[in-house]
Amino acid sequence: LKLALACKDYFRYFLAPRIPDLPGLFYVPYWRHRGILYFFESDGRIRHRVIDSNSRATAAAFLPRSLGVRPQALKLQFVTPSTIGRFCKPNFRLDQVEAHISNRYDLISNSPSADFFHAAVLGETLSLIYSPVTVQDNVLYDAILDRPVAKVPEAAIRRLENSAQPSDSLERMRFVAALCPQCGWDLQGDKDSLVLFCSNCDLCWALGNEGLTRLAASISGEAKDADLLLPFWRILVGAEGIDLDTYAGFVQLANLPRIVAGPAAHRRLYFWIPAFKLNPRLFLRLARLMMLAQPEEGSAIKRSKLPFYPVTLPVKEAAAAIRVIIADLCVPKRQILVRFAGVKTKSVEESLTYFPFTVRGSEVIHDEMQISLNRNALELGRLI
Repeated sequence: LKLALACKDYFRYFLAPRIPDLPGLFYVPYWRHRGILYFFESDGRIRHRVIDSNSRATAAAFLPRSLGVRPQALKLQFVTPSTIGRFCKPNFRLDQVEAHISNRYDLISNSPSADFFHAAVLGETLSLIYSPVTVQDNVLYDAILDRPVAKVPEAAIRRLENSAQPSDSLERMRFVAALCPQCGWDLQGDKDSLVLFCSNCDLCWALGNEGLTRLAASISGEAKDADLLLPFWRILVGAEGIDLDTYAGFVQLANLPRIVAGPAAHRRLYFWIPAFKLNPRLFLRLARLMMLAQPEEGSAIKRSKLPFYPVTLPVKEAAAAIRVIIADLCVPKRQILVRFAGVKTKSVEESLTYFPFTVRGSEVIHDEMQISLNRNALELGRLI
């Protein structure tokens, strides 16, 4: 029986101490924030950056402000009820952390006063990491390096220790049976995939905090000569004040050098956004190519021996890229960004479509749309 992990809010990890079962060992919390950041500067240029930051989750100022590169360099382990130690409760609520992250302009540019219009974070992941510490003679020690961190008044240490609780009192992870709710068949999917596929009844299921929910999915085009199926979110967008209803309206809005006439002028406009993480530049390029191609809707998924590339970008995160894609296509960009400042967009319809790609050497290629991706870029994207 395969199991999938789910949690009510965010996953909790801990860094193992250098010496297990140290007397007086307890763990202090740090928030970790990961994602792909896009922002527009005042001259209309689109900048991007992969972010992986962490910050102290408690008001105890004597603790280091961050863990540095430890979350990337050291092995993270899930906190389970059997994890030995006491875990300090975060002082900062989740909504306070998210508000703080959205206002951290220093993540957007090396210049804190940089002028920009809009920022979007894709693939945003928030987690809590616990770092081990001990106290000896009012000195706080880092239990990973076994080095003193700071000399702390006894009252401050007592307050920190009093907020500590055993691991079985923390919010627990949920184990979801990877069985098709429709027929009970084993679901297929990589360990990092947010979507699982049933090869018996050909249904896709999205894994979320509440378990498995059915997802509308299809395959576009002939897959008989393909080697891989790449997933894309197909999103119908509603907006006030601008025309995002038809392809012809978008061509006019974006000042694209295209002539749209006949039935194509009334064709519904869909945003095709990669359902997997990529290097920020490649992600935007692929979304732009798919947007211009406006492929046909796929047909129902049938049993396929082709591997389904894992869905690693949730649809809500993908929808955050809509403004970035529009700004990337539109000319002139600055005028469009100013016009978009007061426009609200919302997702009206969402579905998942798989496209067959052929592997040729170091590239994966879709011949009909003339789109190619480096295979290494796909693998590196899974690490973001």
